[in-house]
Amino acid sequence: IIHLVEEQNPALFRAPQATLFVAYTPEQLAYAFGVATQLRASGIATEIDTTGRSLKAQFKHADRLGAKFVITLGDTEAKSGVVTLRNMETKKEQVVKMDQLASLLK
Repeated sequence: IIHLVEEQNPALFRAPQATLFVAYTPEQLAYAFGVATQLRASGIATEIDTTGRSLKAQFKHADRLGAKFVITLGDTEAKSGVVTLRNMETKKEQVVKMDQLASLLK
């Protein structure tokens, strides 16, 4: 029965696709969790890596997950209250104020 349901409705058995992936430097772990929590509360599907990988590895992981966007959080972003938002399809990046991020992604 499960096999028949899966054949007729394959979307039911796929993991939900993350809209956004949060990549961060090790020093910004707390900031990254705060950003992810805020975005999830706004209804944006958000993934965050907790394995301590390099930024390059986090971007590769986000690509494998099919994330539409990646935000990068480093020391500069944390001090300024901004994030760097990257569109994974076009590879274009823009700096966005944290208080504008959720509305931009909806």
